[in-house]
Amino acid sequence: MKNINDFLSNLAEGATHIISNPKTIEDLQQRGVKFETPTPKTQEQIIDALFQ
Repeated sequence: MKNINDFLSNLAEGATHIISNPKTIEDLQQRGVKFETPTPKTQEQIIDALFQ
């Protein structure tokens, strides 16, 4: 295995959510794994999306 980032990227490809124990996420981040966390939408953006 080249590195854990490549391994996890292959597993998560196309996923919209990753569910894990928060401790596991913390441990992976300490090992250098980067998680992309989208900026939460505002209530206005959510409502606007419903009517588009």
